[in-house]
Amino acid sequence: MTIHEKLITAVLILAFAAAEVQAQKPYRRGTTAANFLEIGYGSRGSAMGDAAVASSEDLESCYWNPAGLAMMSRNEVLFCMQPWVIDINTSFAAVGLSFPQLGVFALSVNQMNYGKEKVTTLSTQDGTGENYTAAEFSFQLSYARRLAQWFSFGAGIKYVNSTIWHTSANAAAIDLGALVNTQFFSPTGERSDGLAIGMSIANYGTRMRYDGMDLLQRLLEKSAQIRLTPDNCRQFAAHLPGALRQLFRGEHLLIRSLSCNDRVQLLAIADQGGVPFSQTSVQAFGKTAQCIEKALHSFTNRSQ
Repeated sequence: MTIHEKLITAVLILAFAAAEVQAQKPYRRGTTAANFLEIGYGSRGSAMGDAAVASSEDLESCYWNPAGLAMMSRNEVLFCMQPWVIDINTSFAAVGLSFPQLGVFALSVNQMNYGKEKVTTLSTQDGTGENYTAAEFSFQLSYARRLAQWFSFGAGIKYVNSTIWHTSANAAAIDLGALVNTQFFSPTGERSDGLAIGMSIANYGTRMRYDGMDLLQRLLEKSAQIRLTPDNCRQFAAHLPGALRQLFRGEHLLIRSLSCNDRVQLLAIADQGGVPFSQTSVQAFGKTAQCIEKALHSFTNRSQ
């Protein structure tokens, strides 16, 4: 092993150790999404407790370490299905093409389906008769190449989608990996029989924000009022329809659903050009909404 090769090996070992230290930090609970990307695929990797970053050398490397794709000597196709508990199903499919002069290109699809669940509310604990579904998937393009007989590098770019009933979120992410064959612990002195060192950075990408109609549907279930401020704007505005957010882009909004005979009839939105609402303005908005509700009630009873 030359000095140059020893230096590269030492750098990779230090980088791997630093990644392990970083991995010990706790997750920010409730702030992560698309956790289906953490579920491994393939019988060998799963049997090893997901310790396959340095040992995967086929299409399963699309998930474990894209650098392992460089070890492929021929074209491959992979299909994998993994049933889980409570009707959750996961599947993984990939195809890889090996070009001796260029490297290895691979396409992979990762999908998880959570099945159907009953829609419940506070007043209908046993279900409203509706069912909602949830599903997530990712589509990835990977490339890997051997830069030397003992060193390979790989990268992948993926599109991630998560859908829960009427809400959905999208993101883009990248995977980076390296694989080094060393002479450490080699009984023959050959690198192919020695210790393999692998490093992988997975799912590093943009943030996911759910967008959909669920908040609007809750407002339409019964009379309610929501006040948007810079403190909660991201929490609530992300669930409003995109067309509605285009009309009201401010961070200070009052949204109220108006009902008549226990049925929501109108949706009122107040915006002062982005200026914060004073307490007097909030009270005036509430009284105006009550007057409109009384007028609706009187008009409805009169027509009957």
